[in-house]
Amino acid sequence: MTDAGHVFVVRGRLEHLDHDATLIPTDRDFVVTPAWAAPLAAAAHGATGGSARTSARRAGTAHHTDLEDGGDDPGIDETGVGDAPATDLPGDDDAWAATVRGLRPTSWWERGWGRAADGRPAWFVDSAAYDDPEATLGPMVDRVHAVLMDIASAGISPRSDRPRPLVALPTLGVRQGGFGDLRGTVIDRLLSVCQDVVERTGVDVVVVAANDPDHAAFQARRRAAGGRHAAHLTPELLDQARMLARRALEGSLALFLGAGVGMSAGLPSWSRLIERLAERADADFGRLSSPLDKSELLRRRLGDDLGCMVAEEVRGTDRYGIVHALIAAFDCEQAVTTNYDDLYERAAADAGRELAVLPWAAARPGAPWLLKMHGDVEHPESIVLSRSDVVGYDARSRPMSAVVQALMVTKHLLVVGASMTDDNFLRLAHEVVAFQEGGPTGPAPLGTVLALRPDPAAVELWRGRFEHLSASQDADGEPGDHARRLAVLLDAVAMHATPPAHLADERYAALLPDEERPLADAARDLRRSLDAVPGRSDSWRALERALDEIGA
Repeated sequence: MTDAGHVFVVRGRLEHLDHDATLIPTDRDFVVTPAWAAPLAAAAHGATGGSARTSARRAGTAHHTDLEDGGDDPGIDETGVGDAPATDLPGDDDAWAATVRGLRPTSWWERGWGRAADGRPAWFVDSAAYDDPEATLGPMVDRVHAVLMDIASAGISPRSDRPRPLVALPTLGVRQGGFGDLRGTVIDRLLSVCQDVVERTGVDVVVVAANDPDHAAFQARRRAAGGRHAAHLTPELLDQARMLARRALEGSLALFLGAGVGMSAGLPSWSRLIERLAERADADFGRLSSPLDKSELLRRRLGDDLGCMVAEEVRGTDRYGIVHALIAAFDCEQAVTTNYDDLYERAAADAGRELAVLPWAAARPGAPWLLKMHGDVEHPESIVLSRSDVVGYDARSRPMSAVVQALMVTKHLLVVGASMTDDNFLRLAHEVVAFQEGGPTGPAPLGTVLALRPDPAAVELWRGRFEHLSASQDADGEPGDHARRLAVLLDAVAMHATPPAHLADERYAALLPDEERPLADAARDLRRSLDAVPGRSDSWRALERALDEIGA
């Protein structure tokens, strides 16, 4: 184990991911396109603690929710944000240029990189290719290295209880920067630079890939380099990460997400949420110790207003955490959560997957869905929090319980961020175990629990029913350190669970071994051959899809 930082890779959008500092691409003349207004507003939000949506409006941009699909739409920038100006940007180019000039680093003309002049945690870097991309790539990468080292020494305060700063950057220079035809080489060099910086300084870096091929290429390059997760995780945990990734790829993995997932974005734990509600309601819990009883007192005092107050507390966070983004990359078709927020849904949408949220939306054949067991902020009346809510849950929500139990029987359930103390979930699990014990094969493991720290009693309690894995080997230590190590474990799963969407795409040829490049050429030739026969029957569709999935 080491105190080095870690390089994470996620599929998402910079302005939607909770982080502490960011890199913004530009050119030597400091031309910053309006597409970067939203990430710049998010950086201001991180510095001031205000709402990201409010900061976006102050910066003159809408809070982006459109998705980047990796296609040829000129309104989309593959570096991670929409390329088309938002509707409430400054009304003309001169106004936007004036806004940008106010952010230009004081040493820009000498170095081609630097921190925004107003002090927000955003650094600009000249990432343009100019006349000769191959000749200018090296100097561009050197500037990125200098920027990351400068961020590491800037004394940035981590947000969301992180133990160290998290620096986010896009795939620099691959669209308007002019390095698009060298994507494979750019990805290789960026990963090397990021790895060097985290090992030297201890900061964490997250590369935010805006489309599936880039994301797959980053992950493939990391797999080829060994992933570097061994600096933080035991060999046993790495083996478990590969096993979970195999389940994700074969479609046998389902998710159960608890409150710990939301804490990676700064959301409160269940107990802290109750404390906040008590402060607002001026409630004295006296000698009550059970969270359910405390919530019941709040329910009696506030009545139907309790759900609305919970929604107000949860809505205060509108950027998803790195754990949300990593889990979304598993591409699981079924997920269940006891959380009220919509951060996992946002992370999944930014990864190109629109979830049907049950029970308010209908599940679609072949499409992913998320079941919200305990309600949703958009439906405050549905929120389950108090003891009376839990006692009456089965009578009101038996079909949802049946769905959860069906997943326990038919899938491998990965439990993340849950303390395994939720009465509803435990009752459902014990009923499934009792059902299996009466069957011909006896009880079978229901899934895997990812815990923050070792808990021998929990291991013994659930032996044979849930595999209990602890991301940390130390029972002591700060919660933020344990949560970070859990994120590293999830990053290892995501790395192994990402399919090769880049494999036959010529732009990533530099990442392939020499002996595999003819295979990629042949795949592209075969795809072109199919297109050359316009009257082909539908029987060829399966082959077309398979070739498209690897970028041919």
